Amino acid sequence: MAEYALNVSRSIKYFVSKLPVCVLPLVLMLLQVIVSCDDTNEGTSETSELVIEGWIDAGDFPVVKVSRSIRLAGDGIHLSDLEEYVDRWARVTVSDGERECVLVGRYDKKMFPPFVYTTSEMRGKPGHKYRITVEAFGDMKAEAVTDIPMDIPSVDSFSVEPVAGNDTLCRLYAYTRYRDKCRFFVRVRGKDTDMFPSYMCLYDSVMIGADGKVPVNKGSTNVEKDRKSLFCYGDTVEIKIASLDNQSYRFWRDFEDMLSLSRNPLFPISKNLHSNVDGALGYWFGYGARYYKVVLVRGKPLCRRLATHR
Repeated sequence: MAEYALNVSRSIKYFVSKLPVCVLPLVLMLLQVIVSCDDTNEGTSETSELVIEGWIDAGDFPVVKVSRSIRLAGDGIHLSDLEEYVDRWARVTVSDGERECVLVGRYDKKMFPPFVYTTSEMRGKPGHKYRITVEAFGDMKAEAVTDIPMDIPSVDSFSVEPVAGNDTLCRLYAYTRYRDKCRFFVRVRGKDTDMFPSYMCLYDSVMIGADGKVPVNKGSTNVEKDRKSLFCYGDTVEIKIASLDNQSYRFWRDFEDMLSLSRNPLFPISKNLHSNVDGALGYWFGYGARYYKVVLVRGKPLCRRLATHR
């Protein structure tokens, strides 16, 4: 059993080292099932499970990715092989309690994988509840309900600070008066294909100081290489600050802990990420979100608010 766990662990390292972080939450959620050292789990099921990754921002359209779970074995799997796990023929609906919209699957090169279900017929509203239903091949069905928080955080200003001994790298900070659960998502234009969760930038009321200054780190795209939280002067960064409810905060808290512990052999991953989806792995979250574009120049960065990030 120990030899099996070691071989699978090597496969996982090979696999996740090639994945952008936007899909890692859903892959890492499976590790307990795949790598458990409990003898009772030795006969891991070969059946692929449905995986949902979806969100709806205040003022924006719902976005949903549907795929199947991946059983890691042998030498792992290449990024190019992931296409066969994306479900392009699911029926995805979102209801706000008054009406139901069928989401349309389409190619989107800004996302990974580059196929999402969405609609322009419904926008998220603070304080509203949204139910998602996904029906996929093989009589698979999943449902989840989320609320968009009433409070929408904002950033008063951004600052850029130099890195000692380096004239090309810089640190980015945000100043906010928001004092509740929130997190940042970032995308560097021309470098990132998607908005990645800003590494270690999950906050609650205790973690935000009196001056409201919090770091905004670069999104992590790899769990195997060294994570780089620094930006480069000249980068144009799209930033989303999003308020979280208890479910989404718990998921992202587990995710941050897993990123940290996955590199430490003394603290092995022993549980799946929290999920609010019935009938599938993954998540469906509502965010109270605001978006900003920041050009990182020396001195005061150039900043403007965006209507959406798409």
